[in-house]
Amino acid sequence: MTPLMRASRAVAVAVLVLVTTPVAGFAEAPGLDGSRWSTSAEYLLWWLKDSPAAPPLLSTGTLGQPDFSPVLGSRDYDVSPQSGGRFGVGYRFDPDWAIEGIGFFLPSAADTRTVQSSGAPGSARLVVPIFRVEESRESRLSIANPGEFSGTARESLTADLHGAELNVTRRLAGDDRWRLDLLGGFRYLRLHETLSFSASSVTIPDPDIFQITDVFETTNRFYGLQAGIRGEYARDRWFVRATAKVALGVMRQSIDVTGSLLTNDFNDFLDPQRFVGGVFTQPSNIGGHDRDRFGVVPEVGLRVGYRLAPWASIVVGYTFLYANAVVRPGPQVDRDVNTTQSMAFQTPQTPPPALTLTGPAAPSVRWRESGFWAQGLSVGVSLAF
Repeated sequence: MTPLMRASRAVAVAVLVLVTTPVAGFAEAPGLDGSRWSTSAEYLLWWLKDSPAAPPLLSTGTLGQPDFSPVLGSRDYDVSPQSGGRFGVGYRFDPDWAIEGIGFFLPSAADTRTVQSSGAPGSARLVVPIFRVEESRESRLSIANPGEFSGTARESLTADLHGAELNVTRRLAGDDRWRLDLLGGFRYLRLHETLSFSASSVTIPDPDIFQITDVFETTNRFYGLQAGIRGEYARDRWFVRATAKVALGVMRQSIDVTGSLLTNDFNDFLDPQRFVGGVFTQPSNIGGHDRDRFGVVPEVGLRVGYRLAPWASIVVGYTFLYANAVVRPGPQVDRDVNTTQSMAFQTPQTPPPALTLTGPAAPSVRWRESGFWAQGLSVGVSLAF
């Protein structure tokens, strides 16, 4: 018999012992009256509400003209589904009082699109459409133009979510088969997203370098007090647990804007120079910006479990989580641009021109917020000792 066959047989025997071990009822379920400590580990498969669209970032023509068609931007960003994990630990002081800590994470996931045009005759024209505020008219920045220069553009949104909570629970009622608990404590939640837009042009006959980058990063941190209720019903080895809770507190909203232009257009095609500001990022909105809002974070969950033994259970479940006021990167992109502060719209010359903002300070920080939800399935194990 091979080592693999022996290991497989040992696992099968262990599972058989667990399944056939008598379970002495509800009081011995993990984390309840029959044990002091409990731990759990779960795999999460969750879906996040799509991140709202940015305005048109790249198109085939000027907005409002017959040749206009959006290429990048103008659509919601979808990074779902995302895989993650959730972990918990609890300690029961007596049959009525307990404390528990729960943490979960969904690592960064991305939604990315890239387009390019060769610049050859008959190839696609690509432009960045803007509204030029100093002249009150629609305008554009050319990225690829047939017969003149090639171009490449890319947009990418990344998102990650994690949170933690610490609760004290108090049994309100119950018997051998069911119980009802009141819970209260502290909750933390963090949603972080980054939208990046970049474009580059290469002039066909000249060694020209022209690369723009715009980055909008949003972070929402919630800190609040939480209250809720949990009910559980057990029958033989099976149990069902339903939880509803809501947290009230502060939602700390942060918007970080960065952007740059890398080009050799202003030094006779020598080593590239880097200038502050891309297209949608300029001195008028670049930097870190923070504000506090009133936050509400409710959550509901349902789990079904099967006790393999008094100290071990497998659990599957569903969770829905909501946050009322978050900033997400797409709506923070302002297509109103005052080109008097933008090197990307200046005529190539040596030395580079000194820019002075003339007219409205645009683009601006928009502070557009919306609701957010995350929901999904979980499967894991729970142990008690």
